[in-house]
Amino acid sequence: MAAQQSQQWFYANNGQKFGPVDAAMLRQLAETGKLQPTDLVWREGMAEWSPGSRVKGLFPESVAALTPPPLPTGNAVPLTAPETNLDERYNSLYCSKDERIIFGLCGGLAHKFNVPVAAMRFIVFLSMFFVVGFGYLIGLFLPKLPTKGVPRPG
Repeated sequence: MAAQQSQQWFYANNGQKFGPVDAAMLRQLAETGKLQPTDLVWREGMAEWSPGSRVKGLFPESVAALTPPPLPTGNAVPLTAPETNLDERYNSLYCSKDERIIFGLCGGLAHKFNVPVAAMRFIVFLSMFFVVGFGYLIGLFLPKLPTKGVPRPG
């Protein structure tokens, strides 16, 4: 950057153009954080504006290497995150490793049917109560098989 000391620089920060400033002032702006590696800079002789991270000696190499290029402008295609369906893992029934009551069964059912885990525990409890209660009621009301005095078959 020593050869660039006499040149005047312009920089853009938050969409506003500033300058001209000399190279020492530009370096001071970078050191104080007022100029970011993603901010655009330009000097006479450059074909177009360039991120500050590409100016040798303006930012430490480690910062410059981690700086992404600036966002495109104009008719550029908007950036979108790659589509990932994180709920694919819930398409099948499984035992939850996080919700371990009743061996994770209620947690897995809750994720499968997209209901709160506490609600699923309540539903499972009620269904167990009704199954056992229904079996008990059947046992109470079914007639008993007489076993005394009746010969066994075979």
